[in-house]
Amino acid sequence: MQGFGDRADNILNLLYSGSEENAKLAATIAEGLHIPIKKLLKTAGWNELGFNNIRDFYQKKIIRLEYSNLNSTEQLVKAAIIEKMYLNNSKIDTFVGFDNLYNLSYLDISNSKINNFPTSSILNLRELWAGNLSVDMSQKIKFVANLIHLNCLSFNNNELKNSDFLENLSQLEFLFLQNNELKAINGLQKMSQLKRLDLSGNKIKELELSHFGQLKDLCVDNNQLQNLHISACNLSLLTAPSNKLNNIDLGLQTNLARVELASNKIQKFELENKFFLNKINLGDNQLKELYLSNLPQLRELNIGYNPLKIIALANLPKIEIIRLSRDMENTPIHKELKKQVAQAKILF
Repeated sequence: MQGFGDRADNILNLLYSGSEENAKLAATIAEGLHIPIKKLLKTAGWNELGFNNIRDFYQKKIIRLEYSNLNSTEQLVKAAIIEKMYLNNSKIDTFVGFDNLYNLSYLDISNSKINNFPTSSILNLRELWAGNLSVDMSQKIKFVANLIHLNCLSFNNNELKNSDFLENLSQLEFLFLQNNELKAINGLQKMSQLKRLDLSGNKIKELELSHFGQLKDLCVDNNQLQNLHISACNLSLLTAPSNKLNNIDLGLQTNLARVELASNKIQKFELENKFFLNKINLGDNQLKELYLSNLPQLRELNIGYNPLKIIALANLPKIEIIRLSRDMENTPIHKELKKQVAQAKILF
């Protein structure tokens, strides 16, 4: 007569077979034998997994161990069908037993203590979230550099000082390197498919993006930027507040939808013929002259905390809100705005 452990093994073997029919059968057998799913998973060493049931595991092909108390993945050695794995914020520090994760496309190990990586079995990985890793820098870099099929990489908060190790990741479309210690970006020249780049919270002084014709979203907040060259890009989103920019050329950015340039040193700003632009934030600069025309979708404009002397706004039919600082109330600029865009609500 079979004991519980034997029956559980038989059920799990059905689950691992890679057949949806067998997975359903496994769930049915478990129910018929009055074997609670939680007890079954515990027998397999999976009691910390966040599955709702076996069938859900098979159909979604996901392992969730975020915030888990497990400290090893050794009990999951049979999980060859897994496509997504969440190990973020877990106590796992040993990533062993996985030599067959060839179907894994998504891995989140952010805020984890993992100190070894199964590089040979996850070379087909497409999406990696690896922010704030506690492992030493050399291991982090060696791990990521081999994942040449990645199209999304998040590597924020890793004390990164150099990005050369990314040079072979030419298929990247989304790259997040915020809150590191980068002073320049190297190794990104081959990333011609890059669509979103986040370099916020670094120490970059100059940024040349002539290789990124597909780039749509650029976030470079809180750097030390004095020069930003984006003429080759096709941006819809630009966020670059809290830098040292004194001018910026957006003339060739025909698809812009949102521009955030607050807390820079811009003295003169001109923009026209942007048919998708709906928000501009130029607050807390050194603006003395502002010229905006033919922006048919613009709804919100922030120009507070600027020593404006000249302002010319024309053909802004959908403008709804203009934000000024309290010190600009009842000034000539305030009165001029009332004349030029009478339909807009002016807020202080």
